[in-house]
Amino acid sequence: MYRYLNLRYLQDSFIYNYGIPPESRLYITSCILCKHKLLIQQQQQQQQEQQQQQQQQQQEQQQQQQQQQQEQQQQQEQQQQEQQQQEQQQQQQQEQQQQEQQQQEQQEQDDDDSASVVVADAKDLMYGNSGGGDDDKVGMARDGYIFVGIFSK
Repeated sequence: MYRYLNLRYLQDSFIYNYGIPPESRLYITSCILCKHKLLIQQQQQQQQEQQQQQQQQQQEQQQQQQQQQQEQQQQQEQQQQEQQQQEQQQQQQQEQQQQEQQQQEQQEQDDDDSASVVVADAKDLMYGNSGGGDDDKVGMARDGYIFVGIFSK
């Protein structure tokens, strides 16, 4: 109803302003309707262009986000690889240190296990390992036995 009234007003104003006779009212109406259609088409085109621009912007944003995510993933993977390499290096260093320490301990133990022959007079020995009592030690010392023993360092 509003459109009709509006259209009627436009027709009347057109006739009044330009002095067009009322018989041409149909022609004027068709012109106004064509103009109205053109306006609607222009608005639709503008809306479509805006939608396309928005879609393009959204696609660009999505692509940027995907690129950023990929870069972040690559960085994280690189960091993980570097961290794993560092851990492996630390483990290797620890193993080397342990091996060196074991070798040193083995050498020291070998040095300790190498026996030396000690020749001592029985009088110099405070305790003997004869399994006997004090009398045996005294007797051995009195008799002047020479003990040849193997002692570790």
